[in-house]
Amino acid sequence: MGASHRAATGTAIRGALTQARVTHFDETGLRIEKKLQRRRPASTATLTCTSPQKKRGQEGMAQAGVLPHFNGRLGELFHVWLSPRPVLTAHHLRELTFLAERHAQAWAQAMITLLIEMKQAVGAVREAGKAALEEDTLRSFEERDEALLHQGERANPPPAPAEKPRRGRRKQTPARNLLDRLRRYREETLAFLHDFA
Repeated sequence: MGASHRAATGTAIRGALTQARVTHFDETGLRIEKKLQRRRPASTATLTCTSPQKKRGQEGMAQAGVLPHFNGRLGELFHVWLSPRPVLTAHHLRELTFLAERHAQAWAQAMITLLIEMKQAVGAVREAGKAALEEDTLRSFEERDEALLHQGERANPPPAPAEKPRRGRRKQTPARNLLDRLRRYREETLAFLHDFA
């Protein structure tokens, strides 16, 4: 396959990924000529595009050429939060497990149980050929999620203001950081309850 054919194929795949209803993204470090770079695969069930980039964050994602033009539903997404666009993490369960096991955060263990229960309920409804959860089931899941967020926030209050104000954000615990993200991106986190894709 010639270079121009490879380039055209890559452009077509990137274009299709930006138009897909759901696309999954990841980020992995790799060494090229002894220098650390980032590989950023974007994929659907039938397409995958990956490219090494030297830059991290938004600049690297822009260079990869898919996420900045993507308007569909984000599937799994790597553990990087890019602002201003809300970006989900595929690592909620991993972070919650860490908090439950290492920091004895009861709300985190309960959230793991709830997320798995939600996933199983969606799977069962899909297998039954239905397109949505029953309204009372959906409402119950959302109320339980809200209650667990409140429980976690009470157990992990934000840091007190410093006596001497410093530039930048105040340092928070890993639990508080996760809670803030789960609160800020709650709609995106629970999107799978409303959109089975």
